[in-house]
Amino acid sequence: MNYKNLFITIRTQLMIGIILLALNSAYFSKGYEPKRPNIVIVLTDDQGWGDLACNGNKYLNTPALDELSHSGVKFNNFYVSPLCAPSRASLLTGRYHLRTGVSGVTNREEIMRLDETTFAQVFQNAGYATGCFGKWHNGDQYPYTPNARGFDEFFGFCAGHWNNYFDTELQHNGSTVKTKGYITDVLTDAAIDFINKNSENPFVCYIPFNAPHSPFQVPDKYFDKYKKMGLSDTLACVYGMVENIDDNTKRILNTIDELGLTDNTIFIFMTDNGPNTWRYNGGMKGIKSFVDDGGVRVPCFIKYPNAIKPNTVIKSLAAHIDIFPTIAELCNIEIPDSLSFDGVSLAGLLTGKKKDDNNENNDKSSRLIFAQNKLKDPPISVRDDKYILVQDKKNNSLLYDFKNDPLQKNNIADKKPIETKNYSEKINSWYKEVAKNGFDTQPILLGYDYNYPIELQAVDAVKTDSLRFFEGHGWAHDWITNWKSPNDEISWNVSVIKESKYKVKFKYFCPSGFTGSELKLMTAGISIAAKVNIPVEFIPIPSPDRVKRQEAYECRWGILEIGEITLPKGSNKIFLKATFIPNNYVADFKSIILEKIN
Repeated sequence: MNYKNLFITIRTQLMIGIILLALNSAYFSKGYEPKRPNIVIVLTDDQGWGDLACNGNKYLNTPALDELSHSGVKFNNFYVSPLCAPSRASLLTGRYHLRTGVSGVTNREEIMRLDETTFAQVFQNAGYATGCFGKWHNGDQYPYTPNARGFDEFFGFCAGHWNNYFDTELQHNGSTVKTKGYITDVLTDAAIDFINKNSENPFVCYIPFNAPHSPFQVPDKYFDKYKKMGLSDTLACVYGMVENIDDNTKRILNTIDELGLTDNTIFIFMTDNGPNTWRYNGGMKGIKSFVDDGGVRVPCFIKYPNAIKPNTVIKSLAAHIDIFPTIAELCNIEIPDSLSFDGVSLAGLLTGKKKDDNNENNDKSSRLIFAQNKLKDPPISVRDDKYILVQDKKNNSLLYDFKNDPLQKNNIADKKPIETKNYSEKINSWYKEVAKNGFDTQPILLGYDYNYPIELQAVDAVKTDSLRFFEGHGWAHDWITNWKSPNDEISWNVSVIKESKYKVKFKYFCPSGFTGSELKLMTAGISIAAKVNIPVEFIPIPSPDRVKRQEAYECRWGILEIGEITLPKGSNKIFLKATFIPNNYVADFKSIILEKIN
């Protein structure tokens, strides 16, 4: 043995170790800290608990999500709201949606109050790059939009659903851009680009995909695969959309891995409510809009190799309201004293520092989780690890044994009157607390130094009873029709922060032979007028729907310039009427467009 060479090798290794130790000590002595964890949240739209192979679906192929389910934590009892916008508000704020002012999905019931704080705002203030790629659904006009709620980058749409999933137009930081390809692929491209650009610094990447929400559209290769299994067009499309989500989730995970960020990235996958059609959902009662488990219990997986062990299963009840406080604690982000959560941090459960108390041998009552659908009325529910109480549409109280009857097959309210009364009182107390600030719809805010048009949508308006929505529900993209009388009136509540001048445009269609009506737009004692003198035919844009849609179709609209108007500072109403109607029809009306004149 050459002892001289051995001595040199040992001495060299010792010197390298001493140098590395010195560098490490110097690094931390100068105040440097390790890079904070990155956050990626994938939220899907109308994907139920049963829309995954790992949850027993015998048709679906979801290898990426199945792998994710055992790469970190899998929640057995994770809850959200029964509808889209409410779940998003709770996820963003860590608070029950009713507390944020959100009470529905359209007609301005989906908008969060401006005094609510999102996780994006807190992380942005902590130095994180923040991006949102997909469906927002908590406010369509600035400053209710993502760029004003903490997101540096936004690419997607703000409405409750989108009309066309192929080669569509999307919003990018306020401007409209034409895209090429299938929408989930396009959104994933944008999210991956954001991750690549911000890989050297901590980032929050929120990806609220709009699939598998209707209208049901998906590329052929996915649809054909499930049709060959003998499934209906609806189910083949939904499952195709889910498999496409799985493929895109894999793309995101691969990008993170290629950048060397996997260990230090908190990756969360969850969905926003139960399935949007009757399909496999583990036998649970209800679907989307139901406050039973089928409508509000969803998959949730969290992967964070630096702190979470693989194959961790959490049985304790958890919810969307817990995500904000959880990621804040995991990232050591300070929460302002003024901010209060309904949710709790799950960091201790995730990392194993806190015991998962919900197990078969535990009789300790866990926290209460509430779910609510229609404003001021049932259905509404409360659950803990012992019971589920549901107040249905007829105000009946239905009690179920959570442990022994999780599929809610046997109502035991009559057998357990004391428990039924107690849980009903808990619901009443909760509702009184979260609803104490009321649900006045948020006004459209004007006068900001914002360089993009503001649209006063038909679905945001108050209208006289004779006017109706074309599709019927007044969901996103719908429009007002049956406009025939000078007594018909359309109005919007607005609040102007400073006197501002706007160019006003009218978005409509009016067939040949029906033109000539005179419009008048009024507010605060001032008005402008114009005549509908250019015919615009009703031309729906072709949509590759696999199933006949319920939503309104995308159309090519005409634009009529009404004039310019100076809006005074303060709260007011903007009214739109027709003062002269020569052909017993004014127009079908989509929106008023306001372009600020600097």
